[in-house]
Amino acid sequence: MTRIAVAALFFTFTSLTSAHAGVFNIPKYIPSGQLGVGVEPELLMTNGAGIGINARFQYGLGEMTNAHLILGNGVGPRLFRVGGVMTFDFFPDVEGQPGIGMAVTALYSRVSTGARVDTLITPYLQKTISGRDSDFTPFMAIPIGIVFADNAAYAAVSQFVFGSGFKLSERFRYTIELGLGITASETYMSTGVMIYP
Repeated sequence: MTRIAVAALFFTFTSLTSAHAGVFNIPKYIPSGQLGVGVEPELLMTNGAGIGINARFQYGLGEMTNAHLILGNGVGPRLFRVGGVMTFDFFPDVEGQPGIGMAVTALYSRVSTGARVDTLITPYLQKTISGRDSDFTPFMAIPIGIVFADNAAYAAVSQFVFGSGFKLSERFRYTIELGLGITASETYMSTGVMIYP
C-alpha cells in the first residue's frame, strides 16, 4: 500500500467524528399505539470533547417493533442531528430469558467537519432485574455500520455500549450508559429520562 493510500485512510478515519445518539431507550419496548418522550444529555470524551442533548420520541408499532425519532444539537465536534431508529425484538425479555434484539438507525448530522449520514445496525442484549421497590435493566449493545461524509469519504464505525435503565415509576424511566469507541468512533457518556404517558 502506498504512503498516499495510508495517509488517505488515516485522514478518513480521523476526520469522521461520530455524532450518533446513544442506545438510551432502544431496548425498552412499549405496546402498540403508545408514545414515549424523553431527553438525553451526552458528554463526548474523545476526539475533541463536546456536549450534546437529544430529544427522543418512541412509538409502539407492534408487539415486537418500535419506532424512534431523534432530534439533537450540541457544541464541540457534534452539532445538529436528526434521524430515526427501528427496533426489532427477536427474543423478548421474560423470566428465565434475556431480551435480544436489533436496532436499525439512519442519522443525518452536521459536525465540525461538515455533513454526514450514519447507517448503523445495533444488536443488543438486555435483562430486567426486579427489586423490592423498583427494577433495573442492564443492557449491552454493539453499534456497527458505515458513515458517509459530504466529501465522498466513508468509513466503518463500531462501538461497545453498556448501561442500565431504571424504572422510577410506571411513567418514568432513567437511563445511564457508557459508549466505548472501537473504530472511527468516540467514547461518550449519556444519561436521561423517558416519560411514558
